[in-house]
Amino acid sequence: VDTVKVCPQGGVLSPLLWSLVVDELLRQLTERGFTCIGYADDIVIIARGKYEETLCNLIQRALTHTKKWCGSMELDINPAKTTLVAFTRKRKLHLKDILLDGVAIEWKQEVKYLGIHLDSRLTWGKHVMEITKKATSALAICRRFAGKTWGSRPKILKWMYIMIVRPVITYGAIAWFSRIRYGNTKKCLEKIQRMACLNITGAMRSCPTAALEVLLDLTPLHLVVEGATDG
Repeated sequence: VDTVKVCPQGGVLSPLLWSLVVDELLRQLTERGFTCIGYADDIVIIARGKYEETLCNLIQRALTHTKKWCGSMELDINPAKTTLVAFTRKRKLHLKDILLDGVAIEWKQEVKYLGIHLDSRLTWGKHVMEITKKATSALAICRRFAGKTWGSRPKILKWMYIMIVRPVITYGAIAWFSRIRYGNTKKCLEKIQRMACLNITGAMRSCPTAALEVLLDLTPLHLVVEGATDG
């Protein structure tokens, strides 16, 4: 099979053929001391350095090698879809330009990879904010299936919450669950679960969240997130 040519998008064998091809690049970069993560054609190259100049030189070397390898495979890298982030606690950085085909790649404060928002200080605040918005939107859709006196049964609404809304929150929890120790994050999770409880039961807004959770046999959401990291 000639894997140099384009594979059909959506083809059954396309992911396997691409993995066979890109594995060579990942191995080459790993042998050069870089940490590489690949999921389909979304590739992360991680370089570590104590000094900004050393770090920039390493990244430039990795990017140059990647570009050369892609050229040998008749592939292109899109500079507009290439992102650089320096993960550090330093407040001031002196980072020089990293070039790809003569185009300077912009250093950014955050990046989204496989649905996880990573900021340069790894505070996970951006990620929590985004999944809260997404979960709230999903809850709003679920609310359309029931009113106080009509609609789907509570059992169905609870199932929708557990199977549709909650996975939005728990996805990737192994990376960001430490953020739960901050009070504002826990409050965000409590707010989402409370909205779900009110939607499922049709109870008055004055009803305590803890009582609704007991009534519905729902574990507090911050504990669900912690539990998702086990195993």
